[in-house]
Amino acid sequence: MKTNEELIASNEHWLRDKLKTEDDIHTVAAPASLIILGDHTHYNDGIILSCAIDRYAVASVRKRNDAEININFCDCELSYRSSIKDTSDDQITCGQVSFDALLKFIKDKKIVDSGFDCSVCSNIPSVFGIGLIAANQIALLKAILNAFDVQIPDEEIISISREAEFKSIGAISNRAHHSTVLNSERNALSCIDLRDDSRKSIELPNNYKIVISDTGKIIEDIETVCNERIDECKVGTTGLRLYIWGIKNLRDVTIDFLERHVNMIPHRVYIRVYY
Repeated sequence: MKTNEELIASNEHWLRDKLKTEDDIHTVAAPASLIILGDHTHYNDGIILSCAIDRYAVASVRKRNDAEININFCDCELSYRSSIKDTSDDQITCGQVSFDALLKFIKDKKIVDSGFDCSVCSNIPSVFGIGLIAANQIALLKAILNAFDVQIPDEEIISISREAEFKSIGAISNRAHHSTVLNSERNALSCIDLRDDSRKSIELPNNYKIVISDTGKIIEDIETVCNERIDECKVGTTGLRLYIWGIKNLRDVTIDFLERHVNMIPHRVYIRVYY
């Protein structure tokens, strides 16, 4: 597996070798993210405890003087060619990562005024739950913004990236991943309140380390499993809303209230709501 430094070097080398140019190349490495506590509360305005991990998505971009767009995907050995003026709905997919919604957004909103050359690669495992899509999209978006010297607030970068991911995978998309990918600090945890989008950093004590292990357990059709949980929480919210005014989502339900109405919702839904 390539290190972060090797990813950056190979990305920039590919562009320089392919284009035979010494023009400025802007490279961004975005880390993957891990949700330690609060996963599957994000569609209920949950509170998330997360951190960045030492796996990265890397994007290198060179601004062009014409309208042509060229993107190389090292991980899939694929290339994409288009024009900044072409607003068609192309499918731009490498593994689990889909870039078409992000590229369409950039074109439609006229964020840049010309084409660009780009190379994208990653050493992030292709699994759900570690912000793979968020890291790739933020790396590409930030590299494009840097190449064109376009300044937009971090909140807007998170919104653009998350909106593009949402179009690809729906409600499974977790805004906390995008916030962690963009704003995480070394040796620190992020505590993100998704109701008001507030975030605070919690320094990890020197004698603590977070170690991620692979159990080897494979869950078939993980997207279906995740979407079932989302639907179950919607059922719980709808059912409990009959007994109290003002419930927006499960963030507004207290344990005491839930226990008083335990017989009003299916047991499996009760378990999801309790969590």
